[in-house]
Amino acid sequence: MKKIILFVLLNFNFSLWSQTSSYRYHELEDLGIYIENAISIHCAQTYAPYRILEVNFRQNYTLEVGKIYKADLGLSYGNFGTRYYRVKYAAGYGVDRGDEVDTPVSFGNPIDVCNALSWKYIRPILLGSTLQEAKDNYCSRQTANAVREKVNIKIDIPLTIGDVYLMDFGLGSNYYIIDGSNVEKGDSDYDLDTTSSTAVFSYISEATIDCPKPDLQANYVSLSGSTNVPAGSSKTANYQITNIGGYADASQCQFYLSKDDNVLSSNDVLIKQINITALNTNEIRTGSTTLTIPSNTGIGNYYIIMKVNNNLEINLNNNISTFSFSVTAPTGFADLKINTNNVVIYSACNDCPSILANLGSKKHILNRGTSSILNIQQIIIDNIGVVASTNTNLKFYLSTNSTYSSEDYYFSNYDVSLTSISPNSYLLKQQSIFANDIPTTNAYGFYYILIIIDKDNSVNEGTSGGENNNLIAIPINYINTNGRISNLLESTQFDDIQKTNTTLITKSYNMNIYDFSGTLIKSSNVISIEQENEIIKMLPSGLYIIKTPTETRKISR
Repeated sequence: MKKIILFVLLNFNFSLWSQTSSYRYHELEDLGIYIENAISIHCAQTYAPYRILEVNFRQNYTLEVGKIYKADLGLSYGNFGTRYYRVKYAAGYGVDRGDEVDTPVSFGNPIDVCNALSWKYIRPILLGSTLQEAKDNYCSRQTANAVREKVNIKIDIPLTIGDVYLMDFGLGSNYYIIDGSNVEKGDSDYDLDTTSSTAVFSYISEATIDCPKPDLQANYVSLSGSTNVPAGSSKTANYQITNIGGYADASQCQFYLSKDDNVLSSNDVLIKQINITALNTNEIRTGSTTLTIPSNTGIGNYYIIMKVNNNLEINLNNNISTFSFSVTAPTGFADLKINTNNVVIYSACNDCPSILANLGSKKHILNRGTSSILNIQQIIIDNIGVVASTNTNLKFYLSTNSTYSSEDYYFSNYDVSLTSISPNSYLLKQQSIFANDIPTTNAYGFYYILIIIDKDNSVNEGTSGGENNNLIAIPINYINTNGRISNLLESTQFDDIQKTNTTLITKSYNMNIYDFSGTLIKSSNVISIEQENEIIKMLPSGLYIIKTPTETRKISR
């Protein structure tokens, strides 16, 4: 009797397992009865699904997640009927929750609702009632009126903005350009069912419209005033262009300087390019622009060559016009200057601003005891004159004051070469001065590093003060100590250390370690170089920036 009962229980359990294994659990998002609802939810994402159904289907396959199916689930409650469903989740087994559907459901293939036959919203604008009128307006980027009609059109794929169609949605058979298109059905004034046998609807291809290509003609270019133009000066160029072809969208107009002849070649120098806005057929454009003759242009006869061009142009034989003139010697002078707002410096002075103009009463530090560096990371040399400068250099001096004298020490190995600088242009240079570059015969104390442009006066800067702005001075404190000097020390303490060079600093100070991207790696409170070195030894291999109150230095581990 027990054996029989056991067999019955085993058979019952097997039956339950077999039944459960034939189910496939799905979570379905209800997209509604009509395809337009499904499009609004799935394609346009205007609003969320109506509900999520949890269903176990008795079938041997799972539906594809993310796909949309149209089906009647046959649920025993509610009035669902045939609806669109998007599969949110699917499992290859049954789950003890949700509904169970034993009758096979005919899902069919997934449906691409975004490109399925449905009502879609468009905003067409009238081009004309005939093909020729539509072509004339389309090719000149115009329309017959500015009314954006509101139309729902029953079609598979949404219409493309900018395309042209022949259609009749209630205002007669006309040609329209599509100015707006939406996959959703909208609030329309007219409806057009393209599936109707009487519907007037057809696409008009670019080949059918066949717009004529633009043809820009360069009529003339000339320079105002005298035809003798000093090198480096600016002149007004007058020009005229005509579009003798079809509509031309934005075009380019280039001005070249030619030495050899009036034929454009690779040797000619482009000195200006301007944009020409759209031109209709037979439209004439007259204008002017300022051209600057490069300051390094040699004396002689030259041509201005004007070239106009549109990317769709079919005729390139009438795009050039020229004008002859003479380049004379430049008038005026160069004027080189260093603005302290454009000089960036780093040194052992931890609290010194990097911009020289902001230094105030502070002084950069050159410490011989630690071989520190005055890193002049940026020096911008401007030419504020009207003529290009000739080649020259920067020289560096050590001075007891902010003016140059013949007694100042010359750092002869640190000259920086300067090539020609055009008017209103600049060069960017940099240099570093080491504490050990200062002669050992110089006493420790306050000095100035002088930077002088064109010390030998090789650049003609005139007689009206052009040479008066060629010098800047960087105040420094030249010291010799192996210890770290805290910024919190009184000036008298600092002077004592300079004089005796025997006092050791035992007051703690902050040491920050950065990587080369400027990210702070470690910050420590230390009291000696030895302690600094112990911390540095613990760093992984790499490049680092060490910053203390008295210096900033780079190391490699």
